[in-house]
Amino acid sequence: MVAPSILSIYSDLLIERTNLKHTSNLCQSLLESLLSRFGGLLEQMSLTIEITEKKKNKKFYDLFKDPVFLMAPFLDGRFRLNWILRESAPILEQAREELSAKIQQLVLEQCILLHRDPITTPSQALDNDCSSSTLTSTAQAQSSAASAATSPVTPKRKQLFGNIVHETKRTKSDPFSNIKDEILRYLNDDITDPMILINSTNIYPTLSKLAMKILSIPATSAPVERVFSQSGFLFRQHRASMTRTTLQQLTMLKSGMLTAFF
Repeated sequence: MVAPSILSIYSDLLIERTNLKHTSNLCQSLLESLLSRFGGLLEQMSLTIEITEKKKNKKFYDLFKDPVFLMAPFLDGRFRLNWILRESAPILEQAREELSAKIQQLVLEQCILLHRDPITTPSQALDNDCSSSTLTSTAQAQSSAASAATSPVTPKRKQLFGNIVHETKRTKSDPFSNIKDEILRYLNDDITDPMILINSTNIYPTLSKLAMKILSIPATSAPVERVFSQSGFLFRQHRASMTRTTLQQLTMLKSGMLTAFF
């Protein structure tokens, strides 16, 4: 939810900045604070960011440029590409199509890495078989048909048994066509279940593996810090002789109880 939320907040602040009269300075401060931390993510969305180098939060600005923040909403059944293509998003129409193709290409590359061939590297496979703009090769088929129509017709050589149909050479099949079809089927699916990829391993086998890999990344470190705090409460000065195994088991029991409680 990081990328859709940041894009929605950024869009709302831009609108409010033009409509507000008495609190415009507050709105501008909130906008600058948002850009200083999440500007790198907005840059990945093909948005023009007005911020100086000094105001950038060096700790988080480049951190949110990671492509995982663009792929994670795609793997959520509620978002996919709807959060980019909606009219209220502050993205130009051409930039929406480019960003949509960019996200699909990122997902395709990650799926290829999950099923990569030990002989052919992903970069070579993408150069030979994948288009960077779209997942289909319609434009290539049209261009080849047009060139065939305009090329001069050469007479065939005479053959003794010309009426025999010879076996034509098989065209090289796309080894990743099943992944492209899987992405297209997922985009056309009407089910809005956020865990559709996790629960549909048979329908989307490749995207399901990618979703388990990316969506398992915790959005915050607060739960881990809470576990460390509980370990500090258990390992007190008068319990200094506690073994590592006992501390681990008590921490697991305490954390499990907290999780069940909340």
